[in-house]
Amino acid sequence: MPVLDGERGRSFDLRDREITAEDVSAAIRTESAPIDLRCAERGPIHERVGVVEPDRTYPLQAALAAVARERGLEASQGSELAEVRARLAALELPTVSLAEQRRRIADTDDAASLEEQVSTLRGQLEAARERGEDHEALAEARERAVAELAERRTERIAAEQSLDRARRSAREARDRREDRLELEDRERNLERAARRELAGELQAAFDRALDALPGDATAGESPGSVEGPAAIGALAVCRVARIRAPVVVAGDWFDAATAAAAALDAPVVLVDA
Repeated sequence: MPVLDGERGRSFDLRDREITAEDVSAAIRTESAPIDLRCAERGPIHERVGVVEPDRTYPLQAALAAVARERGLEASQGSELAEVRARLAALELPTVSLAEQRRRIADTDDAASLEEQVSTLRGQLEAARERGEDHEALAEARERAVAELAERRTERIAAEQSLDRARRSAREARDRREDRLELEDRERNLERAARRELAGELQAAFDRALDALPGDATAGESPGSVEGPAAIGALAVCRVARIRAPVVVAGDWFDAATAAAAALDAPVVLVDA
């Protein structure tokens, strides 16, 4: 297993070995890999542009904005963004289900049959009294039916009130979900604006980095964008940033690893594309 000591060297060329960019990246993440790479831990910039391959796309504006933040720069949207995030964190979305309340109402649907039973027992009781028959059992049965009917009606009222409360809660939950969607949309817009602003603060340095690197790439219209290979844009961000973990470069952008390390002012591992 090849051993690369990043604490003693800054440039390593592995293009003559069967080592891939993912192998080196795994080693940097201290995961299982076919090489042993001793180096500094990767940071947020490295996570975005630290592995440069010809056919990949890169979040260049976000990466350049992250470099700006590492330099202590702040976006004008920061206060509003913090407020929106605080409101999102405080916004609770209760889970409301009407099924249980509807089931409770359904359980009281036998009130009509109980009313009929009470009416029937009342008629039987009156007939028994008129005939002078023993009606004690009928009276007790009627009392039980009346008590059960009263209980069922009470349950029905309580169930309907509970359903009304649940419906109000469901409406409130829908309103809160709409509020959350609006806040999340506002958060995304503010984040985009902040990234654009912060990347714009380093646009001049990014332009100079593009001019100093090999390949045919020029700055695009928006901050941090490029006209040409996205990989060159990623290399330009690496040159502007202060990266301590090795940048993994796949391909023949540089003749030698020492030239790559000098151009990026960072540790570099070259591999085949």
